[in-house]
Amino acid sequence: MPPSAHSFTQLANHTSRVQQCESNNHEQLGSDKPPCTSRTYSDAHIKVSEKLKELVFQQMGGNPVGFRWPGSSKDSHNNHGNEEIEMVIERPYDDNPTNNIQVVGTCICCRSSLRYPKTVPCFRCVVCLTINDLHPVHGKLDHSQKEDNPSTISAALVFQKIKETRSCLKNARRKKDKQTYTMAILSLQQFLSRLFRNSYILLQTFSTTERVYKTCGLNFNDIWLMYEQLMSLDPSIMEEVLKATDCLLRRPKQHCYDITHYRFLLILLENPLITYNNRDKKHSKLGILKRILGILSNLGNEAHRYFICWFTQGPYRKASFFRDKVDLVNGFIGQRLSKQCERIQYNYSYNADWQIRAAAISMALLYGANCQMNLVVKSSFYCTMVDYVNLNKDFELWEQKRNYFTFCQYPFLLSMGAKVKIMQFDTRRQMEYRAREAFFSSILSKKAVEPYLILRVRRNHLLADSLRQVSKPGIDLKKSLKVEFVNEEGVDAGGLKKEWLLLLSREIFDPSFGLFESYPDEQTDYVWFNTDNASVNKEYYHLVGVLMGMAVYNSVNLDVRLPPVCYKKLLGLPLTLNDVAEFRPSLTNGLRALLEFEGDVEETYGLNFTINVPTERGYKTVELIKDGSYISLDNKNKREYVVAYSDYLLNKSVKSPFSTFQEGFLKVCGGNALSLFQEQEIEKLVRGNEEHINWDLLRATCTYDMYNRETVCRQSGRVHERRSHMLNNHAVQKTLAIAWLWDVIFSLTEEKQRRLLVFMTGSDRIPATGIQSIQLRVSILGPDTEKLPIAHTCFNQLCIWEYSTKEKLEQKLNRAIYETKGFGLR
Repeated sequence: MPPSAHSFTQLANHTSRVQQCESNNHEQLGSDKPPCTSRTYSDAHIKVSEKLKELVFQQMGGNPVGFRWPGSSKDSHNNHGNEEIEMVIERPYDDNPTNNIQVVGTCICCRSSLRYPKTVPCFRCVVCLTINDLHPVHGKLDHSQKEDNPSTISAALVFQKIKETRSCLKNARRKKDKQTYTMAILSLQQFLSRLFRNSYILLQTFSTTERVYKTCGLNFNDIWLMYEQLMSLDPSIMEEVLKATDCLLRRPKQHCYDITHYRFLLILLENPLITYNNRDKKHSKLGILKRILGILSNLGNEAHRYFICWFTQGPYRKASFFRDKVDLVNGFIGQRLSKQCERIQYNYSYNADWQIRAAAISMALLYGANCQMNLVVKSSFYCTMVDYVNLNKDFELWEQKRNYFTFCQYPFLLSMGAKVKIMQFDTRRQMEYRAREAFFSSILSKKAVEPYLILRVRRNHLLADSLRQVSKPGIDLKKSLKVEFVNEEGVDAGGLKKEWLLLLSREIFDPSFGLFESYPDEQTDYVWFNTDNASVNKEYYHLVGVLMGMAVYNSVNLDVRLPPVCYKKLLGLPLTLNDVAEFRPSLTNGLRALLEFEGDVEETYGLNFTINVPTERGYKTVELIKDGSYISLDNKNKREYVVAYSDYLLNKSVKSPFSTFQEGFLKVCGGNALSLFQEQEIEKLVRGNEEHINWDLLRATCTYDMYNRETVCRQSGRVHERRSHMLNNHAVQKTLAIAWLWDVIFSLTEEKQRRLLVFMTGSDRIPATGIQSIQLRVSILGPDTEKLPIAHTCFNQLCIWEYSTKEKLEQKLNRAIYETKGFGLR
């Protein structure tokens, strides 16, 4: 907001009343003070003091427009030669108080709130210097130049001008005629300046005959060809295009009075200089790109729906093209965030940066288009620089629901690692709260209260013991989990709970147990809720939900084979026929064949709105809709049949078990952090990555701990003193046991390698954040012995002995990973 006019009215206290009224009219564009309502305008051409005029414009943030008072010479300004834009301000010649009302509007580029008089035709934003037209010119153009007439302008004319210029430049170079060379460039620059300074002409030049409400209606081939040919000419030509583009974006609403007229932004986005690393500070790619993204982000919901549709048409349907646009916006966000360190001394915060907010909203439009096309993987929208911001503070601001920009509002920008950090912060915060609550409760009640959730289970009665303790009334499942196996040594520092969760998940998700059913004929390894087995305790579904919630809550991967649609249901996302195809592909192919069938459906299929469902005693008939047995399937209602069938498989048939499962899951890890994840990311949190184990990367990050041979004193075969010390990778290369160990690991099959990973870490899957999250540690405990290797799953540590031969090491390692269970041999 510009400051009040009080500062410069004191400078004019000795001027005449006419001069005061003139200055008050200047204040209409930049002051909160009401304009002068006096009729003292006898001489409308009295010149305002230059010093006072300069101060007025200075208070407005600079000279925004070239003013022309009514009656002044039209030739006083040259719009094409000067970057200033001519504007006529009509004076209020009446005393109507409604014309002097101050209204508040928002800038179309940065969305800043500005106050201006109701009668002005436009106002200039003092934040981003964008001129906002309140009443756009409805296609009114200056037809003094034939090239500006939209009925004659065309892409052919543009290419003709470029061709003529190229020919003139070629001849001028050959003749070394600098004047002709300069004049040819100047002529093309003037033509391009008129083209790129008017959005209406620009659209008419590259528009097609297609309907713009369904397609973008632009000829991208001509657009690319034009930019390509201009880039091959003198660099000053593209500089003029950038200047004209910048001028257009500083007053974008002048010729845009319809949503479709903002399609000129798509033309400007194809400028190759925007994607280049241009170091020109005045017309850099960031200066133009920030205005394009700013305008695009503030067009409103209706316009955004059109842009999402246009982002699914034309060249945007190509994965490489679409990914380039995503990378362009991601790069812009990263560029803005990288300046945060430079502005820390100025108390800079990205939460108040309108450019980052505009880029995030623009990325949301691309993300919405990709959700319709599934063109690129959703991880392509991750912005790496966001991982380095204060995510905990960002999450807390988002939870407070204040009027701040936060990246949590646009979770598709957050990488998997960033979301895991937020969830770990939320988890740690809740665990600390529970522990603090338990501490104060113990003081008030004078009774010892356990700050941890301790589960004591027998290995042979894992399911029964787990269900009994998890289902206790008043149990707090949000406490930090610790597991104890009865009659077994070991203190849980993370490894025991991983083993408990892994063993329990394998047992409870076994189709033979009856909670879930598999589909061998579908050639998928997914399982789905079994609604027919009445002999199984339904409370086990609550245990499954708690189990999965604890796995997410404690960052443990499980061997769970639920399809992705299960995680979509947990997040409350809408379901489609494609979700059925993930675990019932054969059935889905039949339903799609029904939708594509062009013959007589009723005569060919002979079905009604009922299906036969297999049970333990045979089959039972289920109506998909009310009175479905009396409704025949035909060509008119076949789509309704497919929707009802899908709804039965995904919702109605599993309503009771899934609600119990969901209640248990949300009882543990329900919270704001969970809503940041997508269904694929929740699946990775539960199951981990199924990608191939990169043992080379594990070897590169592995640390070693080896006993010191010099301090081993042997007497009667007993070791009296033993001391270990850490060694780096280079120093251990000379130790044969380490070299043999990695040779053995690389020679194992993939199945044995996964068993070894379970033996070392307690899980056979890679964490959701990638294999780099696993920090292995190998220790050599002492000289050669007949003992087996030892593992500490809490610390991802493998302990071996300095075996005498490689074969002996391989034999002992194989026996350890196959014949050990818990804290001993099987």
